[in-house]
This record gives sequence, C-alpha cells and structure tokens, in this order.
Amino acid sequence: MQVTLGIDAINGDTILKGKKEIPPATRIVNAVKRLLVEDKEVDFILAGNKKEIGSELKDQPRVEIINSDSLKPGEGHKKHSSLNVLTNMAYLGSIEGFFTIADTHNVCKESVRMGRLEGLGKGSYPALLAHFPSLKGKFIIADVGATTEQVLENTYNHGVMAAAYAKYTLKIPRPKLGILTIGTEKHKGSKFVKSLDEIFTRMEERFGDFLDYQGKIEIGDGFSGKVDIVLTDGHTGNITLKSVEAAVNLLTHFIKEEASNLSIPYKLSLALGYPGIRKLKSRVSRKIDPRVYNGAIAIGFNGAVFKGRGNSDEKAIFYGMKRAVDYIRKDINSKVESALEKYKLPR
Repeated sequence: MQVTLGIDAINGDTILKGKKEIPPATRIVNAVKRLLVEDKEVDFILAGNKKEIGSELKDQPRVEIINSDSLKPGEGHKKHSSLNVLTNMAYLGSIEGFFTIADTHNVCKESVRMGRLEGLGKGSYPALLAHFPSLKGKFIIADVGATTEQVLENTYNHGVMAAAYAKYTLKIPRPKLGILTIGTEKHKGSKFVKSLDEIFTRMEERFGDFLDYQGKIEIGDGFSGKVDIVLTDGHTGNITLKSVEAAVNLLTHFIKEEASNLSIPYKLSLALGYPGIRKLKSRVSRKIDPRVYNGAIAIGFNGAVFKGRGNSDEKAIFYGMKRAVDYIRKDINSKVESALEKYKLPR
C-alpha cells in the first residue's frame, strides 16, 4: 500500500556527536534516505528550510520539499510553520499523517486543526502513547504528555484507544490494562485513580474480548509483562517516560565507562570471544535501546501524528517514521474510532 508521509524537517534540538553539532534537518534527511531504500511504497513531503535540508533529496521523485518556518517551544500556532503546513495537508487529505520531533505543546496545538475522532466527544482529547520493552515483548504507557489535566472520561477514553492500538498494531488479542498508582492495595491511590478504577470495573463485562482489566498496578507490572497497557494521566506519564529513558541512558553510560576501564589482559580475553559478545550486545541493545521504541503517537486526531523526542538521532527518527507508516497501512484510526463508539461511557 502506497503511503504519503509528511515530515517536519526543521523543528527539534541540535545534538552533539563527539564535538560536532548535528542539526535536526541533517538527522531527518538521513533517516528519510534510509527509509526510501527500505520501503519502496512510501512517498515523503518534507516541510522545512530548503537550504538546511540541502540538495541530497532534490532529484528524488518520491520526495517533495515545501519551504516553511520553525516554531519556538511553546509558541503554538504560527502560519507557514512546518507543523501548520503539515496539519493543513493532513486535513485536506494530501498526506495520511506526519512525523515530527518538535515541542509536544506545539504539535498538539497545531494538530487540533485536523479535528478529533468523532467518538472522543467534546470533553476528551487525544493521548500520547509510547512503547517500552517488557519481559514478554512490549507494553504501552498512555498518556505520556498530550494533556496534563486529570479528567476521568478523558483518561478512560485514552485507555480504550490504547487497547484498540495494542489489539490491532501489536496484535495482542485481549490487551491487559492497568491503572498506574503507588500500590495495588484497595486503599491506595488518589481519588482520581480510585474513581477511574471504579469506571473500568463497571465496564469489565461490556469489554468482553476487547480488553482485560487488571485493576491498579505499579510501573514494574509493565516491564514484567503482567500488563500490556499502563494507563495514567499525561503529567504522571511524562515523568515516568523521562525517568525510564534517563535510567536506561545512565545504565548504558556506566557499561561503556566500565568497559573502557578494563585491564588489557581482560580486554584480550574478551577479544577472543568477540563475535559472540558482539552478537549478544546487539541482541540486548535491540531490546533496551530507547531509539528502537521512538515515535509516540498522538492518538485521537483525524490523521496519524507521530512525535519523537527533540534530541532523537537518525536511528530514532528512522524507527519513528517506520511506526507511523505501519499505523497508516493498518488503518488503525478507523479501528480506534469504532472502539470509542462501541465502549462509550453511559450517560
């Protein structure tokens, strides 16, 4: 299936590679070039500064470049910005969705013009879903920062959308969902968590094969594979997301630091088994590397909106784009909308 994916090629953070500064446009162009080779059925529309994008994609027939402006973090709406261009194109149907590493506030603010899925209703907003590795494969945290307000119906709908996403994207027949809190005991949790728990408990019979509600959980239940979906408000979810990523980066740093400090005899002994060690390192890296799980989806808009971290490198951007293409091909939005209608809370 041919897909046209929009790419925000100007927003994001400049990162350091050694002592060299790598602007977002350079990493994005390299990721696009890689996906052009891997997937022959994806066309791209890049919105950004033509000079920064450079000439590498100029004569590529599957790439169109639209000159547009950047947005400062927290700036929101700006005419002729890359996000403004892409959300207008998604609204008009010129693209099926887009990928960006821009500021979350700006992404959600501009994406409003695309409209929300009808089943969300007036009191609910889209959610950001993020993937994480678990002992049994993957799990999802929803919401990780699209909204910071604690609104019961809103978070309930986030759970329904996450379940539909897990069912049809991750191919989990009956996703297990739990509500994140400080303990599983009945008396633990805020008033918001307890009320949300009551809502999901009341809906259990109606859910049937759609989702398996596990009650209140701790974050370790996601990593252990006990649940497939960790449901929480956007404020708590964003803190959790950044804490996990920071912990993984710290662990990786410690491993590299200790490896560099090994004695020469020990390094020689490791070198004798180097092929096996390299293979083991590669397998472990694929499981815990945050870049492989890059690309949180802002689910609930009329179009696929995928958001990576502002400091995403080329590899992370590549995987985020791949996830966006997969979402579009599987027509997940229509399945999410059907789920919202079917499991709407009774008034």
